[in-house]
Amino acid sequence: GLTPPPEAYPLFAGWQITITAGPEQLHLESFALTPRQRHEEAHAALQEVVELWQEGVTGAGESGGYAFSLENVEPPHESGLPTGVRLTIEFPLSANGLLLARLLPPRIDWALLHAVLAQLAPTSERANELIWQQVTLSQPLDLRSGAARWLGVAAGLEQQAAELEAAGSATDATDVADVSGAEAALRARIQAVNYRAAAEEWRRLAEQSWLLFTFQVEEPVFAALNQAPPSRSWYATASSPSQMFLFQAQVVNVNRALALLLVGFAGVVGAAGVLWSLL
Repeated sequence: GLTPPPEAYPLFAGWQITITAGPEQLHLESFALTPRQRHEEAHAALQEVVELWQEGVTGAGESGGYAFSLENVEPPHESGLPTGVRLTIEFPLSANGLLLARLLPPRIDWALLHAVLAQLAPTSERANELIWQQVTLSQPLDLRSGAARWLGVAAGLEQQAAELEAAGSATDATDVADVSGAEAALRARIQAVNYRAAAEEWRRLAEQSWLLFTFQVEEPVFAALNQAPPSRSWYATASSPSQMFLFQAQVVNVNRALALLLVGFAGVVGAAGVLWSLL
């Protein structure tokens, strides 16, 4: 009775989310840090979420294209490396994260993942020029709603700690002289310490969560030339202000380039034929 209920503690210690998006791809990889003593519980909770997603996308008739995987990361304690669960999501073409966000349980531990998925809908536009294409990719994103929920829990626990501390301090000298009164005052102070410790875990969860977002244009020309495709990355923490990720790149319009090549070749052949006939 001296500690907050189990649900007052976060299931995770941080979220490290990496998203790679482009005209033909949308890939999310998240490493969920877990407290070592709750690692198995956190892994089981994520496994349940993946099963909900698999059933949900099948029910929505969108099973094709989605791919989910979980990797359990539990290094030896003496290694000093963090424990966690790596979640990977491959989205089908033209998909977004809204369906998966709707299928997440209402548990506050998923607040940041829900905020990311609910907004994840990158747009792609192409503007054709003579033999070039201008590709414009955009994605607005704001993570503060997830962090605000966690910090709200922390504030509530801090308030409860202050009330408990005040109750312990309010015990007058007469009560302290009594064994039961002294015990009640001590219990209240210990509870206050434990509630503050739980609040600190929620704040640490917000501090240790971040997002790395990358736009990347995969084109066959770059692969053929063994060159890295055009890309740009952004880093955001759970408390970063709203951002618009915008990326523009120029790529070869392969169809038009081939058409111009064929037209040019036909023109050369035609000119050669005319010259031959004049001879």
